[in-house]
Amino acid sequence: MTTECTRGTITSMLDEINTKIQLELFKDGRLSNAELALKLGINAVTVAKRVHTMIEKGTIRISAIPNPFKMGHNFGAFIGLDVDLTRVKTVCSQLTSNHNVNLVVTCFGRFDVLLIVYFHERKMLESFIGEELHQIEGVNRIETYLISETKKQYQGIFKNNSNTSELTQIDETDQELIRELMQNGRVRHADLAIKLGIDTSTVSRRITSLLREDIIKIVAIPDPFKLGYSANAIILINAEVAKVEQICSQLYNYPEVRLIMKLMNGYEILISVHFPNSEILYEFIKSNIAILDGVINTETFIREMFFHYSTDFMFPPPIEHQ
Repeated sequence: MTTECTRGTITSMLDEINTKIQLELFKDGRLSNAELALKLGINAVTVAKRVHTMIEKGTIRISAIPNPFKMGHNFGAFIGLDVDLTRVKTVCSQLTSNHNVNLVVTCFGRFDVLLIVYFHERKMLESFIGEELHQIEGVNRIETYLISETKKQYQGIFKNNSNTSELTQIDETDQELIRELMQNGRVRHADLAIKLGIDTSTVSRRITSLLREDIIKIVAIPDPFKLGYSANAIILINAEVAKVEQICSQLYNYPEVRLIMKLMNGYEILISVHFPNSEILYEFIKSNIAILDGVINTETFIREMFFHYSTDFMFPPPIEHQ
């Protein structure tokens, strides 16, 4: 008969194996089950079952992350949408295939859906808002906050180099491949070839080029809710303009703060945070944000569901709370 101690040891070992698999897939989401098994020293069948289970349960998602800097998408915005509640899921689903859309989440608060988007130039953003968002059934109101600078994002997987001489031109086929890989980063090349009507060798060559040129990375992105982070929020901060840099620097070193952006209108700072529960989130806002010199007030949006999310939701390190 298995003892309670043995059960606990087995559970711990199983959790450890899953964590190791996730971390390897974070480095390279296209690793085969055989390659993962070799790296971790475990059976390939075990790896295959675990990867399948984690994806099926939504614990992780293997997705291509477009590099907005390499693609020349240096003009960013945070957008809040007021949406008919009966249409929220449909609205979100319509936005997830657009590679200019970096984040789609539902939330509680003044907005129902939050977006972070990147475009090559301002008129493309204006076109997105005027010709796409306004035409989506169920969208009642749109508020746009321009991003002037990103202070913390991507957990280091992309570097912000806006030198236009290094931008890479991609054609419609590359864009179609990126869209498909955003939905499933581990899709078979043969399946992509059939869907797009091109040769498998062409698919393989183009994906290899996209990865080599750092135009995309294919990684495992966890759902923070499934990792025990039930209080996930985007916080907008009104601050004295002269003290914005100082506030961003003070917030940067908190591991709970996954994303920091400076905004150009309405608010001065946007941050994204993960916490195990709402009590710790509230305490952080009260004791770590509100007291900062220069902070005037804050507005918090509790994230409810992730439809499409990028690498500001990487594996949060273990956080000890008193």
